[in-house]
Amino acid sequence: MGLLAVALLLPACSAVKLAYNQSPNLAYWYMDGYVDFTGVQSLQIKSDLAQLQTWHRQTQLPLYIALLQKIQTQLPGEISQAQACVLLDDVRAQLTTLSLQALPIARTLAVTLKPAQLAKMQSKFTQSNADYREEFIQITPMQLREKRVDLAISRSEMLYGRLDAKQISLVGRLVDSTEFESTLFLAERQRRQQDAINTMARLAVEKSTGQALVSLAGEKTAMRDLLDRSLKSPNSVYRSYQENFMRDGCRFFSEIHASTSPAQRSNAQQVLAGYESDMRTLNAQGSN
Repeated sequence: MGLLAVALLLPACSAVKLAYNQSPNLAYWYMDGYVDFTGVQSLQIKSDLAQLQTWHRQTQLPLYIALLQKIQTQLPGEISQAQACVLLDDVRAQLTTLSLQALPIARTLAVTLKPAQLAKMQSKFTQSNADYREEFIQITPMQLREKRVDLAISRSEMLYGRLDAKQISLVGRLVDSTEFESTLFLAERQRRQQDAINTMARLAVEKSTGQALVSLAGEKTAMRDLLDRSLKSPNSVYRSYQENFMRDGCRFFSEIHASTSPAQRSNAQQVLAGYESDMRTLNAQGSN
């Protein structure tokens, strides 16, 4: 579901329009890489993903268009940290809506998973965590800072165009003032992964053994609780860190925006107008 969420929420350019239209297939192959679907599972998942995309195209793209329009109206002026956080909350709400809509797909799959499929999922998680350690933990503080600065510059330039020397220096100062706990993030990531495997393994066993306690309502509750724990971690330390990180992100955007020239703000408007136009095209395709 993660890849599908990204594909469905990405602002559309010509390449991403293609990715959006192919998102059910992309999501299918991504998920299949984690569990190796059986023939029956494949048919069900492909059908479910196609229906999810149809729903998304018809009901969610108009909301993204409205959000892009809202941002465009704010770009010529200053954007406060509070205003930036409102925009971020809008995006997070849309992600949550997508996750809730996709939940039945995860539930339908979960109850059919075999031990070998869950073992492969665990193996894939282990490998991805090893990759994360190598990229963000098993490096020097200077290397981590350079990686974060480069990423922040790249993301800013996607919107505003090339940053000047003073703005690049500002990015560095903002990165230095932003809390980033890679080990804490990894621990939360591992908790979510194990929580998902444990929940799906329990549902699959109960379903296969025909236990009396199993019901559709029970399955739905278990998967919704799993999603809730993903959206709001039971770890209070991580929740606090996550909120601080989000606020820092809002401050980062606000201060970078404050440093931009009229030409850079105009560039940002043009970029978002292009995304809006492409999303209108994608939305119209759903009514043809």
